[in-house]
Amino acid sequence: MIKRNTIFIALVICTVVFTGCFTTFAYFEGTKSVAEKGDPDAQYYIGCVYYDGIGEEQNYTEAFAWFSKSAKQGNVHAQLMLGKMYHDGQGITKDYTEAFNWLKKAAEQDSALAQYAVGLMYANGEGIKQDTTEAKIWLSKAAEQGNQDAQKALKELEHYHFMQQLNVIIPWLISKKGGEILFIILVVLAKIFHYILKKRKKVEQ
Repeated sequence: MIKRNTIFIALVICTVVFTGCFTTFAYFEGTKSVAEKGDPDAQYYIGCVYYDGIGEEQNYTEAFAWFSKSAKQGNVHAQLMLGKMYHDGQGITKDYTEAFNWLKKAAEQDSALAQYAVGLMYANGEGIKQDTTEAKIWLSKAAEQGNQDAQKALKELEHYHFMQQLNVIIPWLISKKGGEILFIILVVLAKIFHYILKKRKKVEQ
């Protein structure tokens, strides 16, 4: 298991900050009218307004409802926010499985932040069975897009794999069977080294 507090400190999607949600009453009402007609971008915007509480009173339940409408129509930003809200239990009961599902949808649309979050959830087994191979795949996708947190996480994951391998190899080496095999290997290496030295002396003569 990868312990989040030792390998990955936290799932940092909780630090997502979206800009562009500053509004005036007239603009908000006009955009809300468009959102009510089914426009996914307008729905996402209204969700942002309620989520941030800028121009309107902060209301996670309303934000969740609007993000849901937008996300179901494929808006990648809304999918990311919906995943975040499920993960943090904002406006909805906390549900890591749903969080993973929505973040995965956003990740599949090339959102680097979502790819990073999906990678961490695979690494930590949150909302999905732990799978370090999948974790590496998604973290790599995010890293290739320049996400520095994903780049750091990849290094941590490689270190984790190395330590896991040591945890298997060291006990085996000190076991009776492992010790016998190691002794044979050392004997063979010593004979090879001795042979090389003899060949070198003949050449020098």
